[in-house]
Amino acid sequence: MKQIDKTFYSLCEEIDDLKEAVEYWKTMYETERATNNKMLNDNLETAKQGVANALRFALSVSDDENGNLVISKENRKDLAENWIGSGR
Repeated sequence: MKQIDKTFYSLCEEIDDLKEAVEYWKTMYETERATNNKMLNDNLETAKQGVANALRFALSVSDDENGNLVISKENRKDLAENWIGSGR
């Protein structure tokens, strides 16, 4: 009977240790997932800003009589005022 009690106690301790390990790894997983989601959202926001800036730039340029791309003073001012990101 003593051996059964000892084995039962050992199993209970092992179960408790496993529960703690599961909780630890669950917390680590959730922390890592939250970090990755934040990084993904930040990267997505940066990509959106880049696309918006590229479209704004593309719509601001025009061809001159020699086929060169030019930006008028008004369009340059508008681009400078509305540029998204990069230190603003």
